[in-house]
Amino acid sequence: MPDRPFSTEQLELIDKLTERAMSVPAESRRAMLEEACGGDTDVLDEIWELVGAEVTPEELSDVSPPIATSIGREALPDQIGPYKVLERLGEGGFGVVYLAQQTQPVRRKVALKIIKPGMDSSAVLARFEAEFQALALMDHPSVAHVYDGGSTPEGRPYFAMELVKGVPITDFCDRHQMGLRARVELMIKVCEAVQHAHSKAVIHRDLKPSNILVEEGDSGPSPKVIDFGVAKALSQRLTERTLHTEIGQMIGTPEYMSPEQAEHSLLDVDTRSDVYSLGVVLYELLVGRTPFDPLVMRTAGYAEIQRIIRETDPQRPSTRITQASRRGPAAGAANANTAIAQARRTDPTQLSKLLERDLDWIVLKCLEKDRDRRYETASALATDLRRYLDDETVLAGAPSVSYKVSKFVRRNRGPVIAAGVVSASLLIATGVSTAAAVVAYQAQQDAEERAEELQLVADFQVSQLRGLDAQQLGVGIRSTILDSVPEQSFSVATDAIGPVNFTNVALATLQDGILAQSIEAIDRDFADRPILHAGMLQTAALTLRDLGLLGAALDPQQRALQIRRDRKGNDDRDTLRSIDWMGVLRQLRGETTEAESLLTEALERRRALFGDLDEDTLLSVSNLGVLYRSQRQLAEAEPLMREALDGRRQTLGEEHPDTLVSLNNLALLMTDLARPEEAEVMFREGVDLSRRILAEDDPERFTSLTHLGELLVNLGRLNEAEPYLREALEGRVRLLGDAHHSTLSAKSNMAVLLEQLGRLDDAESMYTDALEGCRETLMRDHPITLRVLNNLGFLLNRQGRTADAEPYFREAIEGRRRTLGENHIQTLISTHNLAGMLRDAGDLEGAEVLYRRSVSGARQELVETHPFRMVTTMSLGRVLGMRGLFEEGERELVTTFDAYVETPSADARRVAEHAGHIVEFYEAWHAQVPGIGHDERAQRYRSEYLAGGD
Repeated sequence: MPDRPFSTEQLELIDKLTERAMSVPAESRRAMLEEACGGDTDVLDEIWELVGAEVTPEELSDVSPPIATSIGREALPDQIGPYKVLERLGEGGFGVVYLAQQTQPVRRKVALKIIKPGMDSSAVLARFEAEFQALALMDHPSVAHVYDGGSTPEGRPYFAMELVKGVPITDFCDRHQMGLRARVELMIKVCEAVQHAHSKAVIHRDLKPSNILVEEGDSGPSPKVIDFGVAKALSQRLTERTLHTEIGQMIGTPEYMSPEQAEHSLLDVDTRSDVYSLGVVLYELLVGRTPFDPLVMRTAGYAEIQRIIRETDPQRPSTRITQASRRGPAAGAANANTAIAQARRTDPTQLSKLLERDLDWIVLKCLEKDRDRRYETASALATDLRRYLDDETVLAGAPSVSYKVSKFVRRNRGPVIAAGVVSASLLIATGVSTAAAVVAYQAQQDAEERAEELQLVADFQVSQLRGLDAQQLGVGIRSTILDSVPEQSFSVATDAIGPVNFTNVALATLQDGILAQSIEAIDRDFADRPILHAGMLQTAALTLRDLGLLGAALDPQQRALQIRRDRKGNDDRDTLRSIDWMGVLRQLRGETTEAESLLTEALERRRALFGDLDEDTLLSVSNLGVLYRSQRQLAEAEPLMREALDGRRQTLGEEHPDTLVSLNNLALLMTDLARPEEAEVMFREGVDLSRRILAEDDPERFTSLTHLGELLVNLGRLNEAEPYLREALEGRVRLLGDAHHSTLSAKSNMAVLLEQLGRLDDAESMYTDALEGCRETLMRDHPITLRVLNNLGFLLNRQGRTADAEPYFREAIEGRRRTLGENHIQTLISTHNLAGMLRDAGDLEGAEVLYRRSVSGARQELVETHPFRMVTTMSLGRVLGMRGLFEEGERELVTTFDAYVETPSADARRVAEHAGHIVEFYEAWHAQVPGIGHDERAQRYRSEYLAGGD
């Protein structure tokens, strides 16, 4: 057969079409190749020589006798090059492997791989040579070595490899009854071997237990990765066939194959495909089964195999153990589970528990359909496995609920689209509106008429975007899926992905789908209309902000503001709106310095341009007042809030929703200023006003009820507070449902009341119910979720259950750090609470560290008279005294207390509580270091603040 000189493009086409042809029925294969080759007869002839006679018996009758004979089993040769052949070990599509004896220069047995007779086309020879070069690059103790290579007198290439006498890794582990830790340790060595191959720019592409052999060595089990026969080079061409791939099958082994490899996109497979296969091997090592049934993967049609690999999500390993009994007779399944567990030195129940969380997360991260979500390298997988062994937090983490559920929704796209009519309509409206804008732009010749058309389109899209409600959309999706998807299918899906958070589905759909596409369309179709472009971006930013997606809102908000500053100037009304809205967004993100600068700029410019009673001016007044209140700059907040209320009463009237907002804001400030009588009058006015001006189905009716109930709780009038809080809770459940964020906030408020009433079990139950709702309905770091976590931790610590309380405190701290920053007051409060728990548990050193962190953050972010800054500083002083650091402790505790009693927010109960701590401080100091003044100072606080009682 003459060699044909092929170009790189032709060789790539040969590789691709050879594999595709093997999956096409024999009767249609030739026609497919003729069309795909596009008239390139050399490429067609080359592929047909490979696949035209090798797949099915029916085709053999059409093949010339020499080729037909050549693919039959070859007689065992005596000698290949300098190697004496002893026996046949196996064969694949292109090669045969023999056991051979080498005598020179060293005496050893080797595995000898030689190309099959009749398969020596130029393309195959080129790939075989490239494979040898790739294997020769390897130099790792856990990769089988290549010793030598050459050609037979007939021109058939061969190479000699290290003979590995081990057994497949799964068999080895089961025979030796290796526990989970030992299996993980062995898997780390395999990852290191694969990483070595990747560092040499070689992908294995057929990693499975039979290609990972383990021998027992002097230093313990030693794995060897063998058979790079389907390896693909990252920077060079290698063979596309494995020694053990059956003729006519896809490259690789279906049970261990990544989704992208199953797609036949062979040139797009990278190292993350091997990471996927490593995940399957790890899965099998842990639970004794592959993620997908091997029988199904071997007997299903090619298209069905592809569908399973691409679309079916594997069960968590821990769930696979507990649910295996569903796959067959109970006794047989139970016996199988017991045998699997015993091979891991445990029982089925304990094995499932050992797999939960860390190992589940690691495996599922490897098996992600989207390779961008997998570990980037085999080395990263090994690192996370080491973290598991070292009891450190694994980097995999739990797959996000919104991501898991969004995959479920994509698999049930029809019902979800039916449920999300609002979203679908919006998406269509977005596309239509953008298209209409382009048509209008092209069709209208008059500039003014064109601008008017575009503005109408933009206004329509604005009205659509601003009407989004993720909570209600999520409820609709949930309802329709439950009505449309068979209950059994839904149950199986939720078993695999965990609790379904339909609000997160909606949020993910809105942020990553509809809104992302809207912003792309805005940038694409309105780039040459900067004023409209800014308006559309501003709308998208407000929508994202209102949905709680503060990070996603920042970019469109910044760009809208910058365009308006550049095009319309700083004194334009729209520019000032963007400045004000940017300030509000910064405040919500905890960036208070930037927020104050922006809100102040907006207010000053609006006053100068539009006057004190302009609606936008009053909005700026209100927003700046709210910021000052959040920073406990109460003296600065009060005149602004009074101005906003008076101005709205004058311009909008007493019975306007904005007036009600200002009334509630001022009442909250009165609470902060320790003027509860004034606050109560305003809250009661707000309750009456909301009942007059708001519809019965308006959830805002319950805002004033909630505020009034909270005030009464703080005043100790608990029985009086309960009907208000209960009405607010019941009304929100009735109007919004049990899982709406406002309902969950009302449950949290009710739990606080129950705690104050001493009904601790009821309070814990209410907190737990609220937390379950938060985890199912809200994002992980939603403010309500974090507040409930913090309060539940506080309640458990109050009951002396420190071990139960600690994880809630820590989760709250980490969530607030992620979303609000290290020094945000909410983060500092959670840090302070955890410090108090450690102090009560006797860990004074740990408490001191956290108190110092809280005090440092408070001093950076809060004014001196802020109640929390004073309280946390006094707590630091107290714990310093408990540690015997009296001089520093006195400076922090006593000095701050003396300033605290002068502030408006210092109530008698708190003053007495802190005075009691000071008495204990001085008594402890006097007991340890008797000194003049210690006892006298204790007596002063005892008599002045504790009514003279001991």
